[in-house]
Amino acid sequence: MKIGTRLLFSLYIGFMAASLVYYLYSPTGLFAYRQLQGEIVRLENNLQDLKDLHRELSGEFDSLRRSSETVILRARDLGYARSGETFMMLEDFKPRPGNYYSVGRIITPGAAKTNRNAASLLTGIVSMAAAFLLIAIFTNPRGRADGSAHG
Repeated sequence: MKIGTRLLFSLYIGFMAASLVYYLYSPTGLFAYRQLQGEIVRLENNLQDLKDLHRELSGEFDSLRRSSETVILRARDLGYARSGETFMMLEDFKPRPGNYYSVGRIITPGAAKTNRNAASLLTGIVSMAAAFLLIAIFTNPRGRADGSAHG
């Protein structure tokens, strides 16, 4: 096999290997796409939780706006009392959970993106060199000192 053919075949092998690595591991590759799909599901779940919380808080807001009794009860929950009322604080008393909100979850961006283009380029170069050497080794006839294939 001529050296030009070997070189072209090696370039082809290297290009295919680099393309495969880029397809799988690049910032727009298959693994990044699956990671983004997981992020979409997480964000949709968070959005639904926030909508539920909004609905609950809107109901409580309407109740506080319409009823002075609700305002008084809520103020007592917070430790306030009317003038003339006696307020007693019990030590080590933990009120029942309810109406204590944590507003949404904080969404943090995903992990820092690494530069995967360099890995794909390195894979291509190493694959080209390996293919060229393997082709040279297996197409060179053994037993001839001059290396020629025809006698």
